[in-house]
Amino acid sequence: GTTLVGGLAGEMTNGSTINTSSNSGSVTGDGERVGGVVGNMAGGTSLYAVSNSGAVTNNKDTQATGGLAGKNEGSIKKSYNAGAVTSKGSWTGGIAGKNNGDIGGIDAADSVYNTGEVSGYGYTGGVAGLNEGCIAGVYNAGTVHAHGERTGGLTGQNSGTIKNSYNKGIVDIYNVSYGGGIAGYNEGTIENVHNDSTISLNCERSTSEKQYYGGIVGYMEKGRLSNAYNTGNVENKSKNVSSVKYVGGVIGCMKNLTLSGLYNTGAVSGYEYVGGIVGYMGNASLSEVYNTGAVTGINGSTAKEDSAAIGGIVGMTDNVGAIHISNAYNTGAIQGGSYIGGIAGLLNRNGYISKVYNTGT
Repeated sequence: GTTLVGGLAGEMTNGSTINTSSNSGSVTGDGERVGGVVGNMAGGTSLYAVSNSGAVTNNKDTQATGGLAGKNEGSIKKSYNAGAVTSKGSWTGGIAGKNNGDIGGIDAADSVYNTGEVSGYGYTGGVAGLNEGCIAGVYNAGTVHAHGERTGGLTGQNSGTIKNSYNKGIVDIYNVSYGGGIAGYNEGTIENVHNDSTISLNCERSTSEKQYYGGIVGYMEKGRLSNAYNTGNVENKSKNVSSVKYVGGVIGCMKNLTLSGLYNTGAVSGYEYVGGIVGYMGNASLSEVYNTGAVTGINGSTAKEDSAAIGGIVGMTDNVGAIHISNAYNTGAIQGGSYIGGIAGLLNRNGYISKVYNTGT
C-alpha cells in the first residue's frame, strides 16, 4: 500500500475500537501513516489488548511509521509490538510513529511495551518517534537504530508528557544531532523514568553541527525533568572524529533550567564537554544529584590528551548567566586531557558550587 496502511485497518475514525486482536503478517507502505495494526487513529479511537509481531516497513522518505499505529490521536492500552519497524523517513516508533494521544496509563494493567527493533531517519524512538501526547507506564526493550536528527530509547522528541516509564533497549546512534536513553530532545515533561541500556555513539564524519547525547535526554532548554536516573553506559565508539561533544550521564546539554533529583551510575565517554550528570550547562541550576560512573574524555578506543572539559558532575558551564551546583557528589574516576575536575571540568564566570564532594580519582 501507499498512505494509510495497517495490518488490520488503514484508518480508524468516529470513536472506533479494536479489541483483543493481533497481526502477524508483514506490513509495507510507500507513504505516510503506516502501522502494524492501523495506519491512522483519529481522536476518540482506541486499541486495547492488541499486538503486532509482523515486520512493518516504509520504503519512502515520509512520516509516521509505527509498530502498532502510524499516527495515534486516540488511546493505546494493554498492547505490545514485537515486530521490526523500519522506515526511510521520520517519525518512526515501536508503538506509534507520532503520538498525539495516550499510550499506556496509570494502571499496571494498561501497560504498553515494545520489543521489536526500530530503525529510522530522524525522530526515531522505541515507543514513539515524536510524542506530543502522553506516554505512561510503558517500556522499550527493542534496539533503536537511527541516522539523522533526534533519537531516543522511548521517543526522538518529547513535546508532551512521559512518566513512570523506562528503556532497556540499546540506542545505536549514527550521526544523530540529539540522542538520549529516554528522549533525544525534550521540551515537555518527563518524570519517574530510567534508562538501563547502552547509548552507543557512532559519529563517523566530522561536522560543525553540535551533537548532544545523554543517558536520559540529549538536549533541553525548556520543559521539566524529575526523578530520573541512568545506569547504562554512554559510549563514544566513533573513530578519530572529534565531533562527539556535549555528553552527559543524564543530560547532554541543559540551559535556562533548574533541575534536581538526578543520578547516573553508567560509564560516560565523549570528546569534549563530558559530565557524569550534564555535559554542558548554561544559565542553569543543579541540586541533589550524584554520579558514580567513570567519565572519560575519549576519541575512538583510547583516552586522548586533547580532549577537554571532563567533569564528575558537569563537563563545562557557559560564561553567560548564573550557574549553581549544590548538594552533589561524584565517586567516579575522571580521565581526559585538559580541564578535568571531580565536580566540574571547566567552571566559567558566574559559576557557583556549594555543598559538594568528590572521591573519584
